[in-house]
Amino acid sequence: MGVFRSFSLTAIMAIGMVMVIVTGGIDLSVGSVLGFSSLMTAFAFQHGFGMAIAIAAGLLSGLMFGVLNAVLITGIGLPPFIATLGTLSIGRGAIYMITHGEPLTPDTPPAFAELGQGYIGFVPVPW
Repeated sequence: MGVFRSFSLTAIMAIGMVMVIVTGGIDLSVGSVLGFSSLMTAFAFQHGFGMAIAIAAGLLSGLMFGVLNAVLITGIGLPPFIATLGTLSIGRGAIYMITHGEPLTPDTPPAFAELGQGYIGFVPVPW
């Protein structure tokens, strides 16, 4: 069960990437966008915002990277490999600039933990 829980985040991202690859694209920035979105969620919690605002901050930051990738690829005409390689670097660089390489572990409400660590019966469910 521990392996399934650990793999679930990667599996969710992999399902999304299958759709990108099937359509002939590639997105190298997925991990950086995940990291930046997670950081924005943690940052919101650290600064005292509620669960809804923290989740919205993470989603909006991911949306921001998606829009940036879309503009670079469809608007400007950059190849997806080059555009997403650039946003990968932007995302990683922003993470290091914000955190200075230090981990950020804010207190989160129990309801937030249930989203990723809940159970239906004995089966773990990452909502």
